[in-house]
Amino acid sequence: MLVFQKYGHGMGLPCGIVSAVFRGRWIDQVFTGVAMLGASVPSFWFGLILMQIFAVRLGWLPVAGYGDPGVGLLERAIHLVLPSTVLGVLNSALIIRFTRASMLDVLGDDYIRTARATGLGEMRVVLKHALRNALIPVLTVVGLTAALLLGGAVVTETVFGLPGIGNLVVSAVLRRDYPVIQGALLTIAAMYVMLNLVIDLVMWLFLRKLFRRRLVLIGAVVLGLQILTAVFASLVSRHDPMELKVLERLHPPSAANWMGTDEFGRDVFARIIHGGRYSLAIGLAVVTLSGLGGLVLGLLAGYFNRLDGPIMRLVDAMMSFPDILLAIALMAILGAAASNVVLALAMVYTPRVARVVRASTLVLRELLFVEAARALGVSTRRILSVHIFRNLTSPLLVQATFIFAYAILAEASLSFLGVGVPPELPTWGTMIATGQQFSHEAFWVVVFPGIAIVLAALSLQMVGDGLRDMLDPRLRKAL
Repeated sequence: MLVFQKYGHGMGLPCGIVSAVFRGRWIDQVFTGVAMLGASVPSFWFGLILMQIFAVRLGWLPVAGYGDPGVGLLERAIHLVLPSTVLGVLNSALIIRFTRASMLDVLGDDYIRTARATGLGEMRVVLKHALRNALIPVLTVVGLTAALLLGGAVVTETVFGLPGIGNLVVSAVLRRDYPVIQGALLTIAAMYVMLNLVIDLVMWLFLRKLFRRRLVLIGAVVLGLQILTAVFASLVSRHDPMELKVLERLHPPSAANWMGTDEFGRDVFARIIHGGRYSLAIGLAVVTLSGLGGLVLGLLAGYFNRLDGPIMRLVDAMMSFPDILLAIALMAILGAAASNVVLALAMVYTPRVARVVRASTLVLRELLFVEAARALGVSTRRILSVHIFRNLTSPLLVQATFIFAYAILAEASLSFLGVGVPPELPTWGTMIATGQQFSHEAFWVVVFPGIAIVLAALSLQMVGDGLRDMLDPRLRKAL
């Protein structure tokens, strides 16, 4: 399936370059918005929407499956169009974002201004001088997304009924078939490590040199509205989200029920805004726990050389497993509960924070103000808590917004797969999972909860992207 998804990477790289070159213009806003949208849409919901449009409504593509055993390659390729589109489009969003960020870093350097001053054409400056030095982080992300597609296939294969390794893992977890789980996870981890080793080898051989937007306001407004409606849900909606009205089941949107009713006659709008309490609270709790854990591990690994090796090997071991598979495995051990979802996702995202903190700490500990503090006899504890921690605020804030969005998407994915919070809790993911079988006759039971997920994750992506530009001193004057 990876072959069919490479068009997503091919689309993400040029879009990210164009977005960086024309930063602040309408085309940058369009590509950035598309990238944020792609990073905000849950894969299972996107797959269900595509299935409804192109398979059920239009009949252009197969609904699910991999074709009969005797069919040819073309027939199998047709069955893979929809799942490949889901994974390719959503993963290209990450390539666009990282390409844009890396290109912006390079385009602000002195040698780029010198190249322009010598009269070189803009195309030559961008493609030969800027892109060459911006490719290292981009190639790293390409390697990560290529490996993480294995994890994304877990949800996508379940939606489209494909007999892949992801579907095998989910079914094995639900059956408590531990030998199959161990074998599948080890296979995926080995493939993950090999793919990233190949990317590191490519960078070592061919690359030697490391390299006031409206969307932020819109994202802040949307996020603020969602938080307010979740906090004051009882005042916003007069319906009880748990009240059963079987005689009014699957009613379409109307003046009485703005977003229709579900299979038990419960008001969908009321369940969405009340479910926002659970989804947003889970995301906030995950950000808090993973931020604290990653901060401690990153500071220790970055400042103390003797602790760097053991801590980073532990972090690498955790990151070698795709996020969703590690979360599923932890949920299989801990059991279905909201607190266990928070704990599982915090353990999944802590290594990401630790990596970011360690990288920043390695740079900060060699700066003159830290060396001066050591020379004056300042204690190590004070150096870490005052001098270094204060300079980690910017990357931590940006990382927190992205992890918040990813946690909301991950919680929805776990609930959709049946290994997340208990079904009686009206989170956005459980609403889509329970309403999936009724989506053919009542599309609103899956569309509106999915839109709520997209808006929450998208607004967080907008705020995080704005923080990144605002906190970069080279871009601050241009904002």
